[in-house]
Amino acid sequence: MDWLRRILSLWVNLSPSLPLGVYRTIHAQPTRGAIVVVCLPSAIGRFARERGYLGYGPCPGYVERLGKRVAAVAGDTVDMTIAQVRVNGFAIPRSGRLERDSRGRPLPGTEGRIVVRAGEVFLLATDNRRSFDSRYFGAIVTTELVVIEPLVPH
Repeated sequence: MDWLRRILSLWVNLSPSLPLGVYRTIHAQPTRGAIVVVCLPSAIGRFARERGYLGYGPCPGYVERLGKRVAAVAGDTVDMTIAQVRVNGFAIPRSGRLERDSRGRPLPGTEGRIVVRAGEVFLLATDNRRSFDSRYFGAIVTTELVVIEPLVPH
């Protein structure tokens, strides 16, 4: 994790999953609503790279980092259906899951309830309907994660 923080002091976001701009690392724990940059677990990252959702980068499996908002943290209850995600009983607007990607390939995803465990976060990007996030791979561990904020606030 220290190597990631040292390398990632500035991050340029060109993805529609977050507001475009330049972000800087802040030394903070991930909280609900925080923007984070994360290396996905190897199998998920490899899947995302093979599908073209992420490019090549410095993460395990040579996958680029993923930037998303934290929707849920340890202890939060997340209910997932195809129609929406609810965190602690509150519906997240525009959080329905897609069954297929833009090329018509089936997307992974689960329905049901999870409780986010210690050391995990549930990531969600509702700005872009096609965002690849925890709706498709579940909560992930926070070992390869840094919190960022816009260099110039929007």
